[in-house]
Amino acid sequence: MGGKQIYKMEKFELFDFQKEAWQTCMDLIQSPKPKPSIVCAPVAYGKSGVISEVARTAGMPCLVLQPSSELLKQNLEKLRLLGGDATVYSASLNTKEMSELTYATLGSVKNLGKEFKKQGIKLLLIDEADSGYPPDKMSMFMKFVRDLGPHCAIGFTATPLYLKNSMEG
Repeated sequence: MGGKQIYKMEKFELFDFQKEAWQTCMDLIQSPKPKPSIVCAPVAYGKSGVISEVARTAGMPCLVLQPSSELLKQNLEKLRLLGGDATVYSASLNTKEMSELTYATLGSVKNLGKEFKKQGIKLLLIDEADSGYPPDKMSMFMKFVRDLGPHCAIGFTATPLYLKNSMEG
């Protein structure tokens, strides 16, 4: 038979190195006063799998932020392959639903921190934490985080530096 063979993945399981990152996140989440933290892992590490497994197994209401709808779809697919599911809050995907586990884009929820807090969200996971989430006190991201007031916030990135342009470059 000619043509391409299409492979559909029915289930996904974390590799051992991803399970180690997952366990580190779980230890942080379960600590009494966790500090905001960053998981730094190289490109192609499978951060979307780690993020989704943390979100699925955290045992507390969770919001997962992504900078784009493309990453949201990728992360949601991993969650579903791990046996979980979530609502989606993204204007670009024409879906605006909140639940105990929501995958969202920041631009769509930037003014809804207090609403997510009312939903009971305690855990904030941030994919591509180096991209589009300025740490400036007056940024829409920091306002959102202040309004949400999560018990725990964990960022995920392959680029552990926040770069910004200046007169020097």
